[in-house]
Amino acid sequence: MVFLASLAAALFSRLMRRIEQKMTSKRSDPDAARRVATAYRTGLIFGRIVIWTVAGVTLLSIMGVLIAPLLTAAGVAGIAAGFAAQSLVKDYFSGFIILLEGQLRVDDIVEIGGHIGVVEEITLRSVRLRDYYGKVIFVPCGNITNVLNKTMEYSRSVIDVGIAYREKDRRGVGHYAQRCLADG
Repeated sequence: MVFLASLAAALFSRLMRRIEQKMTSKRSDPDAARRVATAYRTGLIFGRIVIWTVAGVTLLSIMGVLIAPLLTAAGVAGIAAGFAAQSLVKDYFSGFIILLEGQLRVDDIVEIGGHIGVVEEITLRSVRLRDYYGKVIFVPCGNITNVLNKTMEYSRSVIDVGIAYREKDRRGVGHYAQRCLADG
């Protein structure tokens, strides 16, 4: 049984790797490749857990252990753990959706929950921002209700340029800076 589970896990890993390579080769965007890699790792972990759980239950059944009480206890424990880990599951599911939809990218300037900063890292659990004062802010993905992305596909710069009063405009007339301030 252990051999079959190991074989199934190896075949599953190979299948997931091929799917990941095929999905990555179709995408030229590095952010999309990162999203595919994250989905690959998540699927691989989930698949291995399922394979080894089924193998363990089957092995116990072959050894003569009554698995009905074990499954009932596991179900009750699963429900209790589900209530206890509800926010954790919410964080992971929300993080998966954020990565899948591509709402955020590393180095984007975003506003999340009243915090403005540069995205340094995105995981399934949280988003790490660095604000303009250098502080690091961790925002759990489950707490993200809306995202204001200030640099996705379009951004605007505001540049404050000082012009000395002695500078002349293109016609050679002086006091250009005073006229700009008066006109504008």
